[in-house]
Amino acid sequence: MERTIPPRFLKVLVFLLIQFTFTAHAQNRQQYTGSNIIKIGFETPDGIIEFTSDHLQILYNEATRKLECRLSVNTLYTLNDTIPSDLAYEVLFGSKYPDFILIIDAPAEILNTSRINSEPQPRSTTIELQGTRNESRFPVAFASDNGVINLSTTFDIRMGHFRATIPAVYKPMLTGRLLITIRNARWLNNGE
Repeated sequence: MERTIPPRFLKVLVFLLIQFTFTAHAQNRQQYTGSNIIKIGFETPDGIIEFTSDHLQILYNEATRKLECRLSVNTLYTLNDTIPSDLAYEVLFGSKYPDFILIIDAPAEILNTSRINSEPQPRSTTIELQGTRNESRFPVAFASDNGVINLSTTFDIRMGHFRATIPAVYKPMLTGRLLITIRNARWLNNGE
C-alpha cells in the first residue's frame, strides 16, 4: 500500500520553506539608509546650475568595507524654475543609466569605534557616470556615533574623464564640470 502525503501537509511545508528562504535572505541583506541629500552642480560659463535630491541611499558592503552611495537620477530637481527641470536627467542619460553611484572606502575604525570625528581625508572613491567607472581620491569626512556613520564630501569631476557626453541641446550652456556635495549623509547600523 502506497502512502501519500496529504495536500494540506504539503502546503504547510511549502509555506515554511518559503518563510525560511525569505528570513535567511533578509538576514544576509546589506543594510542601507535613504533620505540623504546630495547636490549636483552643472557648471555653465555664467555660474552653477544646481540640482538636489533627498533620495540618496547609502549601503555598507562588509566584504569590501566600502560605502555605496546610490542616487536615482530621476529624483534630481532644481528650485529655479528658469532651468529646464529635466536637464540633470538628460545630461546624466537617466533613461539609459538610471543611477549615479559613488563607492567610497570606509576605514574599519569608522565602524569599530563608538565615536570618531575626523577632518576630511582623501579617500579612494569610485564614481559611475553614464555607465563608465572612474576611480579617484576625494576628501571625505566621517563621523561615527553608536552605529550611525555620517559622511560629508565636496568635490568636482569632469565629464570628459568618463568619456561622458553632453546632449547637443545642452552643449552650448554646459562646460562638462560637475560639482558634487553630500552633507551629513547617514548610514545606520541597526544590527538587524
